[in-house]
Amino acid sequence: MEKQPLQPFFNSSPINFLPDEILIEICQLYLGLGWDESGPSALQASNVTARYSTSWTPVLLTHVCRAWRKLISSTPTMWSSIAIHNPRLKFIPLVRLWLQCAGKSLLSISLRHGPGWVYRDPQTEPATIAVLKLLNNRSHLWKSIDFNIQNVLPPLTNIPTGSLHVLEHASIYIVSTMHQTPSDNMWAIIHSSPRISSVQWHTRFNIFQNTPWEQLKSIKCSFSVPIDEFLHSLQFCRNLEVLDWTCWSEDEFDILVPPSPTTSVLFPALKKLQLEGFEGVFDKLLGAINVPQITTLTLDHIVSKCLQAFRDFMACSRCTLESFLLSSPDILAMDLFNWLEIPGLSLATDVNIFLYAESRYNFDFDSDLEPEPNQSYMDAVVAEVKKFITENSKSQSIEEQI
Repeated sequence: MEKQPLQPFFNSSPINFLPDEILIEICQLYLGLGWDESGPSALQASNVTARYSTSWTPVLLTHVCRAWRKLISSTPTMWSSIAIHNPRLKFIPLVRLWLQCAGKSLLSISLRHGPGWVYRDPQTEPATIAVLKLLNNRSHLWKSIDFNIQNVLPPLTNIPTGSLHVLEHASIYIVSTMHQTPSDNMWAIIHSSPRISSVQWHTRFNIFQNTPWEQLKSIKCSFSVPIDEFLHSLQFCRNLEVLDWTCWSEDEFDILVPPSPTTSVLFPALKKLQLEGFEGVFDKLLGAINVPQITTLTLDHIVSKCLQAFRDFMACSRCTLESFLLSSPDILAMDLFNWLEIPGLSLATDVNIFLYAESRYNFDFDSDLEPEPNQSYMDAVVAEVKKFITENSKSQSIEEQI
């Protein structure tokens, strides 16, 4: 009998018979997985990955076999997203290779320093400058950028206004103690993109110059601005879907008069609203906007005095919330029902409540909360709150007796 050569097991594996398009799709799903603490040991505090929130990289896929290496290396979209965390000089060749493999694909870029990292590692600053030079050479391919860096200015000031033709999302946070941050110039260049629709303003600058309000669908603003000017500009955002505003400085608000309900601004497309700050933010902004399509609302550090403003806001908008988060420094547990009974919350299926005045009263509900038969999710939430208050009242009475 003639001996037949053994066929390697790998060649008979079903995955080797998948079309290249299907295999690439699977690999891209793999790159989108969240962070895995048991991931490759080489990916430590300083790393280059496909996304900031993941430990995975297409480089690992090229080590599976020769066929995969050829396929992955020749597929630019596998390399179109790059996240560089705490850059070091030894990673420069990898970043250069990564960008070469990306070819002409549109790029999603994240470049971040860890807290205080630039002071702990002397390599961080020169490595960051080297990385930025490589990225700058492909600025015409930037689709999304996220720069969170310290004491190193991104190369945006060297890019001609109007050259970022495909940029859709930009988030820039620069902590600088050595030189003035030219935020106005950087954002003027970013805002010149005809496709820009999502912005995250972390560093103070004049947002009322060169901002294409009519293009924006998502805005995150992490500093205080005069609310009357802000509202006047926001009324041009007819396609705005997400608004996230954090404001802890009252300086700009002292001379302002709360807007009349008749002057409320309609946001026909807004679905997600998140506010954080002092009392004036909630009173004045909630009283000045109408958001009939909103489904997600976060009121962070709202105070009890704003209850009526919240009621008026919900009544004016006539909205139905699916997700509601409330945190407060002074709302008491017994007063919580005045907030939960407001129309528009009855169909919510995701509720989170944090009452800092009474640290024991923190309610974190989610879709795992199972209502009783013929009981709505919000009815179950209210029942849980009542149960929690009763149990803690009994515990407190026992402690007092002891």
